[in-house]
Amino acid sequence: MEADFNGLSVSYRYPAPVSVGPTGQILLPFDSLDLEVELENRAVPRWDDTAFLVAMAENDSGEPILPGEARFYRDGALIGEGYLPLIPAGADAEIAFGALDHLRLVWIDRSLAEGDRGLFVSSSTQSREIAFGVENIGTEAESVRIVYATPYAEQEDLDLDLTLSRQPSERDVDDLRGVHGWDLVIAPGETELVEMVVDFEFPESRILDWRP
Repeated sequence: MEADFNGLSVSYRYPAPVSVGPTGQILLPFDSLDLEVELENRAVPRWDDTAFLVAMAENDSGEPILPGEARFYRDGALIGEGYLPLIPAGADAEIAFGALDHLRLVWIDRSLAEGDRGLFVSSSTQSREIAFGVENIGTEAESVRIVYATPYAEQEDLDLDLTLSRQPSERDVDDLRGVHGWDLVIAPGETELVEMVVDFEFPESRILDWRP
């Protein structure tokens, strides 16, 4: 099947005649496109319960991949159906290929813990402690990329001190301020955590309501 581009429209010429049934519709297979793909086990502990397998590729086929309904397969097995967005020629694309149930995500607000830890608030200061990470209940070590949005201050009268137990592998991912990434290898049966402590100082006339 050959693509014919005309401005914003694209049509496809099928190389042989086909018969159309009583419904007036027929499903015709296109040719396959093989793209160079990089795989990533991505974890977003603040929002998800498990990590997800994400495929990242550049559409270097020379033609756009049109939007529409799609079926997704992993290791030859159908894992679901969904909608594929338009992927222009030369554009980068990220597509999730299902949850990784053996990579469980952990998010803990230690500020609410009992004992000597806890939420500290005064009329002009606040201290919060958060832990996030991944538990690998599988039988093999896994490489995981944790993505987390850390807080930052835009107001001049708000002082923010951020302390991380592990320094990020990448800061400001995709030019998003405060969004950092950690590339970790997690052994089977192990849990890897990042501890985050945030200390705020602000004028007594203001109220700070931060929900981590």
